[in-house]
Amino acid sequence: MKKILAAIFLVFAFLVYDHYAWEPKQAVLVGAHEVVGDVQALNGEDVPSDALAAFHESVVSVLVYGGSNISPNLVRRLSEYGMGTVIDDHLVLTCYHLTDTLQMTDPNFDVRKITVDVTDGVTNYRAAVVDFDSDADLLLLKVFDDPERFIKKALPVGPTDFNARAKEQFFSFSVARDVRTGTTFGSIYVRHDRFIGYSDIDLNGRRVKNAPVVQGKIIEGFSGSPLIDSNGLFRGIDRGKLFTVPQTFLVSISDAEAFLKRNNIRLFNK
Repeated sequence: MKKILAAIFLVFAFLVYDHYAWEPKQAVLVGAHEVVGDVQALNGEDVPSDALAAFHESVVSVLVYGGSNISPNLVRRLSEYGMGTVIDDHLVLTCYHLTDTLQMTDPNFDVRKITVDVTDGVTNYRAAVVDFDSDADLLLLKVFDDPERFIKKALPVGPTDFNARAKEQFFSFSVARDVRTGTTFGSIYVRHDRFIGYSDIDLNGRRVKNAPVVQGKIIEGFSGSPLIDSNGLFRGIDRGKLFTVPQTFLVSISDAEAFLKRNNIRLFNK
């Protein structure tokens, strides 16, 4: 009986390992800096043209770095970097958990009074909080600083659901950044080779139910990036990852739509 149980255990252990094991990529250089894991330097060669165009036209970087009671000398230490999706005229959608550091350090934290910069790759713009949903992990921003120069376009949305049997590829984008100085040195991306399924998980201190999961693990700085398919369509928002498995958990398009609906906003192409 013990031999049978041992054999069953070995088979189970192999199946678990086969499901979660992966070949970590070697470090790649972005500028003079190493980026490791599933992240690759963005040079345009390995990303479909529609997905690459969507990144350049509709994705911005986001910096959350201060509230009403944060002293200037703490700004850099308490900053949180992420990405955002342009979803309407001067409106950017990102993740609420980018405010977590400020919440933990400012006893008078008020999300509507935080300082947010949005960057289109060339120019920094100041943005204000329009609305938020901590449970859905969504933060809606509006660019108000020199809005006429902010010419990013709304990202067209794709199908709400995923098909685990379909051979789809998806892409997440971010900016390689020196976390000590804030200096940027190139664009980076993660290719997600397949949709895995839906999962209940604890992420960023929040219980998430039925979150879409894709293969390929993001790193710090990707939160809020749109998940873009090969056709350049918006399929979800990067929410987080676990250290133990090469997977990325998403905010679903359905949750984003429900959040935006209360602000009378519809995703482009819907």
